[in-house]
Amino acid sequence: MQQSEFQRIEKAIHHCRRHVERARSEVERRERRGMDAGHARTMMRTFQQLQAEHEAERSRLLQAKDSEQVGGTGSR
Repeated sequence: MQQSEFQRIEKAIHHCRRHVERARSEVERRERRGMDAGHARTMMRTFQQLQAEHEAERSRLLQAKDSEQVGGTGSR
């Protein structure tokens, strides 16, 4: 696994977390004001799903790295 690929994924996860928090705040703000929060809620779910996909990608990379180390084929 290349370090830069892992860093890219970590950055994407962090980016999604920020967007989820912003969207969550917007949902709460809209609900407090009695406004429609549907769009903000949809955006929040979209970013949550994207974050989960990035986290799954990170897990796959880490598992592949562990498999390479165990198998002794760490040449990439």
